[in-house]
Amino acid sequence: MTKKEFLEHRLPLKCFKISNDSVFKSLSYKIKFLGKPAVDVSGDFRISKARYYLQTAKVGDNIYIFDIMLDNDNIVIPKNISVTLKKN
Repeated sequence: MTKKEFLEHRLPLKCFKISNDSVFKSLSYKIKFLGKPAVDVSGDFRISKARYYLQTAKVGDNIYIFDIMLDNDNIVIPKNISVTLKKN
């Protein structure tokens, strides 16, 4: 993913290929950037501290998303994913 994709999409829905019309009320996860502490994200990534860490991330950095929780048990998602930043 590019930094722009991170900012334009509600994470981790794009990573999981879950459509925006899937029904759930809450989304929370932890996200870890290289050299930074893990950040709890509840709701929109764009208003979290993780957004600041994304600005300092470099192309090729791995970003780890884990402890992913949805309130809809009918949607099956992985518990951990790794995303690599790519050039725009």
